[in-house]
Amino acid sequence: MKNEIWKDIKGFENIYQISNYGRIKTLPRKINKGKCHLDILEGIKIQTFNPYNGYCSVTLSLDGKNKRAYTHRLVALHFLENYENKKEVNHIDGDKTNNNVLNLEWNTREQNIQHAYKNGLIKKRYGIENHTFVLTMEQIKYIKNNCIFRNKEWGIRGLAEKLGVCRSTVSRAWHMELDEELCQQ
Repeated sequence: MKNEIWKDIKGFENIYQISNYGRIKTLPRKINKGKCHLDILEGIKIQTFNPYNGYCSVTLSLDGKNKRAYTHRLVALHFLENYENKKEVNHIDGDKTNNNVLNLEWNTREQNIQHAYKNGLIKKRYGIENHTFVLTMEQIKYIKNNCIFRNKEWGIRGLAEKLGVCRSTVSRAWHMELDEELCQQ
């Protein structure tokens, strides 16, 4: 690859290297396998893909101990300045497998989440589409048709007690914008 730069991975010098393109390789080295026996390991390119979260990662070994590391974090640590001491690495194009240094930037958690929403990587879920929503559509219709403020029995407090939820849940349901025809059914 053109203009590919390789650097030793910190803590694994002379064993592993990472490139600005996000490729990782082992370096040729001799390994002591006991009395008078040395094995020579050839340098190879290594990397794995984690189907669970979609990120590329690698297991680095030193002195019999393994360390799992995400490729994008290794590239950022070795090729990107982090003047503001931000904790997360963002894939600018949203592709978790594109670990080229030109596609990475240091971000805060909030910036990373905003980037994901802005680029459609995470979709906002409101109301019943939200996994934390506790009311059914029938209960929402019931609230919309029966909630009368300042009425003890059918006010927010009364409906919350009747449905077994907190008052803010009833209030949010009452303020939700629903198709009027849907509420009248």
